[in-house]
Amino acid sequence: MIIFRRSILHFQVDWVYYWFQQQGETYSSEYELKFSMFKRSLMYNRTDGALVRLVTLISPDEEEIDAERRLNEFAKQISGVLTDYVPN
Repeated sequence: MIIFRRSILHFQVDWVYYWFQQQGETYSSEYELKFSMFKRSLMYNRTDGALVRLVTLISPDEEEIDAERRLNEFAKQISGVLTDYVPN
C-alpha cells in the first residue's frame, strides 16, 4: 500500500502525489522519514532512499476527480516497478 501526500499547486493547475521510500518502507511524513533515517544510520549505517513524486496536469475542461483517478491508476501501475529502482 502506498501512503502519499497530496498537493495542489496554485501557480499552475497540477495534481501532485509524493512520498518517500527507504529500504522497503514508505513514508508520507518528512519527520517520520528523518527519524527512520537517523535510526537506520545508527543500526545499519545506511541512509539511502528515494523521493517519489507524480504530477499530472488538470486541463481546463476536466474535473479534479478525473486527474486524481488518472494519477491513482498510474501510481498503481508503477508501484511494482519502483522496487527495481529504489534501494531495499
